[in-house]
Amino acid sequence: MKNKGLIVSRVFVLMLASVISVATARGEKSGTTVRGGGQAVVCDTGSVRFLDLYEGESVYGIKFNEGIVRTTFYGILSPYAVPQELASSVAQVLKDAGLPLAPFRDPLKQLEKYVYEVRLSILPRPFFGLFGLYLTAGQLPYIGDSGALLSELPPSCHLQQIAVNNWEKNQVTILRSFFEQLSTADASALLIHEVFHSMFISQRNKTAVRQFVQYVMAPKWFQEKHRDAFANMVRTQKAIVGGYPN
Repeated sequence: MKNKGLIVSRVFVLMLASVISVATARGEKSGTTVRGGGQAVVCDTGSVRFLDLYEGESVYGIKFNEGIVRTTFYGILSPYAVPQELASSVAQVLKDAGLPLAPFRDPLKQLEKYVYEVRLSILPRPFFGLFGLYLTAGQLPYIGDSGALLSELPPSCHLQQIAVNNWEKNQVTILRSFFEQLSTADASALLIHEVFHSMFISQRNKTAVRQFVQYVMAPKWFQEKHRDAFANMVRTQKAIVGGYPN
């Protein structure tokens, strides 16, 4: 039975590889209409942190999981770290906050698809666009829509655009060199950010999106303390002025 399972896994990989050259080429030539993206805080020390979690840690003292946990797909080790249950975990957080899940049905489904695509990264050229997620070795335009940060960056750090979102084509392109350096928590936060940013389209910056990501990725103590503020922020689609209250 084990040999049979191994054969099935290898056949599956070969079938996917047969379409990868065409799909990756299409991904690298994706559209140029960009309306959003994700940024990371990159420091001279070599540290790469997704902005949402960096801000959550420096402002609120949230301790996110720093470890890079490699996952497997059909028994084969994946070079990227995103938990399979990410979408269901986000859904549970929303439910615990007293929010109905119906308005989140489409974003949660898209998040499931993105997680699946990341876990297909056993292939030589990962993220070949099955669900609109692409990985690139090229450069990404700087969007600069983060708005005012609640915490100043150290002089040795800067903001780096690591993802852009083409809303018209429903495509997200991620900068490979930086994505591979993200921890489990940071990689997960990036996917959540790209999926749920459309809920706050009326915002001129990503403050509300960052606050959404910070909450759903935070430990229980933080969620219990700020449950009402989070629920109100989601219902009104407006950022919490000054951030979550102390």
